[in-house]
Amino acid sequence: MMISHRFLNAAFRVASVLSLLAATSLGSPRALAAHWPAWRGDAAGSGITAEKELPLEWSIERNIRWHVKLPERGNSTPAVWGERVFITQAIEAENRRTLMCFHRADGRLLWQKGVVYSEPERTHKSNPYCSASPVTDGERVIASFGSAGLVCYDMDGRELWRRDLGKIDNLWGNASSPVIHGDLCFHYHGPSEKASLLALDKKTGKTVWKFDEPEWNTADRTDGFKGKSDGVTGSWSTPLIIRAGKREELIMSFPMEVRAFDPKTGRELWRCAGLNPLVYDSAMFGNGTVVAMGGYYGNSLAVKAGGSGDVTPKRLWHQVRAKGGIGTGVIKDGRIYFGGGQVLCQELATGNDVWEHKIPGVKGGSWSSMLLAGDRIYLPFQSGDIAVFKFSPKFELLAVNSLKEKSNSSLASSNGELFFRTEKTLWCIAASKTVDLFNGKDLNGWTAFSVEPQVKKEDVWSVRDGVIVCKGEPMGWLATEKSFTSFKLSVEWRWPDKPGNSGVFLRIGGEPKALPRCFECQLKSGDAGTLITFHGLKMDGDAARLSKKNGGEKTGDITIVKKIEGNEKPPGEWNLYEIELRGGSLKVSVNGKLVNEATGCEIVAGPVALQSEGGEVHFRNIRLTPLE
Repeated sequence: MMISHRFLNAAFRVASVLSLLAATSLGSPRALAAHWPAWRGDAAGSGITAEKELPLEWSIERNIRWHVKLPERGNSTPAVWGERVFITQAIEAENRRTLMCFHRADGRLLWQKGVVYSEPERTHKSNPYCSASPVTDGERVIASFGSAGLVCYDMDGRELWRRDLGKIDNLWGNASSPVIHGDLCFHYHGPSEKASLLALDKKTGKTVWKFDEPEWNTADRTDGFKGKSDGVTGSWSTPLIIRAGKREELIMSFPMEVRAFDPKTGRELWRCAGLNPLVYDSAMFGNGTVVAMGGYYGNSLAVKAGGSGDVTPKRLWHQVRAKGGIGTGVIKDGRIYFGGGQVLCQELATGNDVWEHKIPGVKGGSWSSMLLAGDRIYLPFQSGDIAVFKFSPKFELLAVNSLKEKSNSSLASSNGELFFRTEKTLWCIAASKTVDLFNGKDLNGWTAFSVEPQVKKEDVWSVRDGVIVCKGEPMGWLATEKSFTSFKLSVEWRWPDKPGNSGVFLRIGGEPKALPRCFECQLKSGDAGTLITFHGLKMDGDAARLSKKNGGEKTGDITIVKKIEGNEKPPGEWNLYEIELRGGSLKVSVNGKLVNEATGCEIVAGPVALQSEGGEVHFRNIRLTPLE
C-alpha cells in the first residue's frame, strides 16, 4: 500500500530537526571531523594524519568539492577546526595583514580580520607577507603577521589580544608559524638580528618566557654560500613539542644548531651543533630521534631526544652539504622521507639513502612539506602538482594531480578532505561520494505518496529494464527514504510517446500533499528547468523571471523562477537533468546547458522525489553527490 500520511509526517518532522541541527552546527565541531589545527597538524609537527580515506586522484574538474579565489598570492597552509577553515592573507595594496575564515562546507567567507602595517619590511620575492600559517585550539586562533606582530581572535573573528614583538628584518622575510600546546602559544619571532623564541599565555598574550637568539659564528660555512661574505643567515623553522621519556621538550632548529627547551619554563635542556647558518625546514621527530636539516646544500644531523647539555658528541650521524630541501619531511618506522627536486628515503639510524627518485610528470621543485596518511605520502610541488607515492622502502608512485596554479603551501587534511592553497586559490579536495539513488532493479530506498491512499505503489511505479516507469496517475510522488540538504543530482528522463507533465522535488517538508512544501524542478514538456516552490518555501531569482502568487490551499504561496531558455529533446529521447543545490543556491542544467538558477533558497533537509502528474514518464541513472 502507499505509505501512510502519519509515517510521512513523522519522517518530515525528523528531517526538520536534523536540518535545524545542521544549520546551527557552525557553533560546534563536527562529531566525526578530524581537526587540523596547525601548520603540520599537531604540536609535534609530525605531518602525519590518522585519515585513511583521503582522495588519491583529482584535477580542477574532478573530486573538487569547492574552490574559492583569494585576494592575492600567499604561501601559508590552512588550519581546520570543525566547520571553519583558516588562512592568513596579505593585502599588499592596502598594507594589510589578515586572517580569513571560510566555511568548510562550501568555502564561503565567514569573516576576515587583520591589522594595517605600513612600514617597509624586506622579504623574498617568492615569500609574500603572511607566509606563517595560523594555529587554533577550537576556542581561539592565533596568526603571526611578521613585523606586524602576533594577533589572537576568537572563532568568530573578535580580537582577543595583540602583541607587538618588534620588527623582523631579513632579506628573505619570515615564515615561522605559532604553535599552541596546553595553556601556551610558542612562537619563533625571526629571523632577524634580535630574533627570539617565546612562550605566551594563549589567553592573554603575556610573555611567560623568552629566549633571545645569540649571535652566531658563521665563518667557514660549507653550504651554498661557501666562500661568500654576504651569505644569508637565519631560520624559517617552526618549533615543535615532543615527548622524550617522561618529559616534554620544545625543539627548535636555529642557525648552526638545534636546541631543546623545557616548554613550561624555557630552561635549555640540550643543544646539538652541526647545522649550517641557513635553516629552511623544521626539525622532525620519530622513534625517539630528532632530525634537523639545513638548507641550500646545508648540513643534516640526527640525535636522540632526552639528553642533557651539549649532546653534539652523541649525534647518531652528521652530513655536510646534505640533500635537505625547504619543506619538512616525515619520520616513521625507522625511515625518513623528504625532498625538494628529488624525493628521498633514508634510514633514520644511519642517514644512509634507501632510495632517491625524481617524480615523473611534475615541473620544478618543492617548497612544501609532506603529509603521511596511511601508506601514502602527499607532496605538493611549486607547479601546483601534488605527487602521491607509497610510504615504503621501495619507491612506488601512485598519482600526480595538477591544479594548474603555482604553490609553495602544504596540505591540511580533515574528515576525508584535503585543503590546499595555491597561489591565489583555496581548494577543498574530496573523493566523490556519489550514490546511486536507484539501483536499477527495484524501488528499495523509495517510498510513495498518492492523493488516492488506497492505490498501491506498484500500480503507479514499476521497474522495467533498468528504468523507473511512472504511469502518471493518480497524482503523487516517489520519494527517497533519506533526506538531503546540499547536493548535486543527476536524473535522466524521457516521455515514451507523447509530451507530459512531471517534476523533480527537492527538500520536501511539511504536510504530505500532491504538491508539498518543496522546490520543484519542472519537467513539464517545453518547460523543463523552470523552478517552483510551494507553501511559502523561500526562493529568489532574477527579477525579470521571478513571480509570486497564492494558489490557495492546494499550493499555498508559490514562487516561480522561469527558465532562461529550453533545451529539451523530443519525446522518445532521453534527457539529462543536472541539479546543484548548494546551501541557498540552486542551479539546473538540461542536456548540458544551464537553463536556470535561483538564490536565497531556504536551507532545510528533505527527501528527493519524482512526480507523478499526468502522462507516462520514465527515469533512470539517478545519482546524488552530497555537498554537506
